[in-house]
Amino acid sequence: MKRAVLSVLLCACLAVAGCPSASAKESVHNPDIAETASLRYGESNKTTLLATETKSIVVTPGGQPSGGYKLPSGGSINVRPESGSNISVSVAATWGPVRITTTIGYTGAGVSSISIPVPSANYYYKAKLRKYYKLSHVKIDYYEYGVLKYTTYTTQQTYLRTEGFAQRV
Repeated sequence: MKRAVLSVLLCACLAVAGCPSASAKESVHNPDIAETASLRYGESNKTTLLATETKSIVVTPGGQPSGGYKLPSGGSINVRPESGSNISVSVAATWGPVRITTTIGYTGAGVSSISIPVPSANYYYKAKLRKYYKLSHVKIDYYEYGVLKYTTYTTQQTYLRTEGFAQRV
């Protein structure tokens, strides 16, 4: 009788607590979970760099007049490259398309602004930024107790530098 009461109480506690049952294998086979979670006992990974490329993207900073700037006696446009809205751009790498997310910048002076010279002419100019990134194609092998469970491929991006220039409109 005591066993039956204890069994009923234990089942009721588990039902109320709502303990989900999940095994280690479920998360090991899901790369989205395994890459963001830390490794557990018996798990390891091996990262292999397969290729690297340097790519650049050109963006037009926000806050500029729609027709551009006309500076008959010359001058400069100040741009804060890390300000402004975010954009995602797809670039072609030798291993396939890669998505880069970056800020477009915003015109205006600031501590981290860059000054883009504008020639003295009767033309209108817009500030442009060329942002350089190093792309690394990486293979990650995931092991559980020394046995290969699965392999994923990813691209890691590293920001390198930004160059500004004026483009005639």
